[in-house]
Amino acid sequence: MSISSILIDVADTKPSSYLSPITGPLSSSRGKANLLYQLDEAIAHQQRGDLKKARPLYLGVLKIDRKHFVATYNLGLICAHDGEFAKAAAFLRKAIKLNTEAAEPHASLGKVLALQRRFEQAISHYKKALALGSDNSVVRNNLGVALEELNRHQEAIVEYGRALKMQPDFADAANNLGISLATLHKSAEAILCFEKALQVQPDHLDAHFNLGTVLHSLERYSEAVVHFERALQISPNLAKVHHNLGTTLHALRRLKDSEMHLEKALELTPNFAEALNNLGTVLQELHRSDEAVEKLGKAIALKNDYAEAHNNLGNVLMEIGRLNESERALERAISLSPRKTVYYRNLSNVRRFTAGDKYIAAMESLVRNEDGSFKEIELVDLHFALGKAFEDLGQSARSFEHFVQGNDLKRRQISYDEGETLGILERFANVFTAERFQRQPDGNPSSQPIFVIGMPRSGTTLIEQILASHPQVLGAGELTEFNDALTELGCLSGIFGTFLQVTKASDDARFLTLGTRYLESVRSVRPHADRFVDKMPSNFRFAGLIHLALPNARIIHVSRDPVDTCVSCFSKLFTGDLRLCGLSQNKPHSTYRQRDPSPPAHLSFFNRSLA
Repeated sequence: MSISSILIDVADTKPSSYLSPITGPLSSSRGKANLLYQLDEAIAHQQRGDLKKARPLYLGVLKIDRKHFVATYNLGLICAHDGEFAKAAAFLRKAIKLNTEAAEPHASLGKVLALQRRFEQAISHYKKALALGSDNSVVRNNLGVALEELNRHQEAIVEYGRALKMQPDFADAANNLGISLATLHKSAEAILCFEKALQVQPDHLDAHFNLGTVLHSLERYSEAVVHFERALQISPNLAKVHHNLGTTLHALRRLKDSEMHLEKALELTPNFAEALNNLGTVLQELHRSDEAVEKLGKAIALKNDYAEAHNNLGNVLMEIGRLNESERALERAISLSPRKTVYYRNLSNVRRFTAGDKYIAAMESLVRNEDGSFKEIELVDLHFALGKAFEDLGQSARSFEHFVQGNDLKRRQISYDEGETLGILERFANVFTAERFQRQPDGNPSSQPIFVIGMPRSGTTLIEQILASHPQVLGAGELTEFNDALTELGCLSGIFGTFLQVTKASDDARFLTLGTRYLESVRSVRPHADRFVDKMPSNFRFAGLIHLALPNARIIHVSRDPVDTCVSCFSKLFTGDLRLCGLSQNKPHSTYRQRDPSPPAHLSFFNRSLA
């Protein structure tokens, strides 16, 4: 499952307002008193923002003098303000003919044309305005916006820079410059621009939204949340902000909060396909598969060419055992985006490949013609998918070759320090001492959870299925709730987290809170289970902590022949971080057993569970 990319990378560039109404001399020799009176009144009303009263007065001036430049130009501004762009353009073009030396009509016509998405013409008029001497920050900013819309990012950056040189406190220009830099993946520079806009104008909505979006792209999720939440304080009913906040909260594993904001985005914009797709992903992670299928189906109904939604639907259907439907959904995703390599890997999880399979040919062609445009992780996907395909065909040598290449590429992305990892295991022994367990805290007394831990591919799923055959036991799958509860309580950061220090220093009340938070989270999606199995293998890191927080929970440590386990892991691409899992779990296992000298004393759970 994957959250789709944020709806809009950054908010749209923002042109500055039209130039002020002209109050200059008459262009005609007809100096009638009535004309002067109407003109003065019209200008006064326009300056006060009362355009309804200004418009008929200007029209009255034109009845007296149809070549009156000021009235013609200012009427063009009023029509533009009211969204009557065709009329506005006509008045402004007439004003240009009446006074060929005036820069203002060109500048304002440029903005009208830009609003009609006629950017080339807009650029031409902006440049004419600048050539006629209207070298001001507003025109430079608006020229930058038009250039940005045509993907002429470097030229746009130059114009925004000129605007800011003329007017350093021009918040919109700083925001727009940030957008251009972010588009060119110059995130650090973009952040500085958005921050500058906010220094000048702390409630600049777009700058908060854009800064949050760039921070999200850098995986600085907590910082991104601050700016999305500030944007919602400024304007609470913007669907795109709720959507982006929801996706960011998902990245922080705050799934319930993520669901709430994605639902709000859909309340504001019901046909928001990206929000439906992402909500479907969140619901699946909340173990609400039927609702996930419904949301993803709606996303596809709204946007049938939405490849990511087809992919996510395929993954949900695979998890709930509807394999034929899953395969069709993944095939559709590939047909829509044939270079999206993760779709092939997902398909390989449900498809039994046969000789002459078109998807094998497609994957081989992608690998063979790779020109450097794929990221390493995309090639990892292809090699693992091809490894599975040739395994299905019984071609072990070719299968192994692709698994080797996939694992080699994956290994490059992992920063692994064996000494650090061994040190973590030693810290397990130093923290979870016999004395620590004898100081048994008042954790949550529930006996509902059964934790099945061990290496991936060691048989945890089989054990879960055996346990779940009992009518009072529910197989809940690989739950992230214990990890999430630690994160919410501020006890987990980095790969191994700070929970060891917390365990060493924490008061007993915190363990009760941890156990209760975990149970509440599981019960919110599994409300009717007498006992449930949490088979997240990586929970072995937390085995000692689980006992402190849930002293009556059962913990089953699954052990399989190491060679079999390694070979099985070798052929699977894991998306999580398995660095600690790569070492023998006999170390923490034996450590916990040594802490139980006198069953059924405080640590008898290890003898009855870690078997």
